[in-house]
Amino acid sequence: AAPPTFQKLIWDLIDANVTVKNLYIATAEPTLPWELMIPHRVVAGFAEERAPLGVEFAIGRWTRSDSASPPQRLPVSRTFVVAPRYEGERKLASADDEVTYMTQNLRGTKIEDASIDGLDRYFQDNSASLLHFVCHGASDQDNFDAVLLLDNEQELRSDTILALDGFKALCRRRAPMVFLNACQTGMSIPALVGGAGFPVAFSDIGARAILAPLWPVDDTLAH
Repeated sequence: AAPPTFQKLIWDLIDANVTVKNLYIATAEPTLPWELMIPHRVVAGFAEERAPLGVEFAIGRWTRSDSASPPQRLPVSRTFVVAPRYEGERKLASADDEVTYMTQNLRGTKIEDASIDGLDRYFQDNSASLLHFVCHGASDQDNFDAVLLLDNEQELRSDTILALDGFKALCRRRAPMVFLNACQTGMSIPALVGGAGFPVAFSDIGARAILAPLWPVDDTLAH
């Protein structure tokens, strides 16, 4: 299913014994599952097969209509850290360490009111070049959407972001990179217009790039 030029490139690198750890794909196609593709070919009558691309490589993609690549450097002048307060089994063991790291190394400011209204009010009048979420996430199959779990068990759905003036104001001013360190928030959700989900929503309101996991992630590994 991969484009022929891409297939040729992968096999040329393998045949040349070139060590490559990362693949970065600029594409207009938001839903093609590059990570699950299995390179295979027949050489001299013998079948050769590799592990899925997502096993051999760390894969990043940049999705926009003209397939153009973004700037490769992002000066971080300030970071907003969204780390909701959880109790009991929901509590993330490594969240405090992650907040501390962001504060000490990436000029992070933790937003104390991590509710939907609290975040929207804060983003209305404040700017940052990096927006970092440390929270629970899930795919909401009943509503064909993805959710972030915020303070007081509030669920922030990806399609809600499109209607929040503060979120839109932040992205218009600084075009921040958005790091969603929460389970399943990188998934593309089927929709009438081709795709939905947090990567689509944040890019639609002007985020520079989105980093998010496709699948559930253990808290310690996420940190």
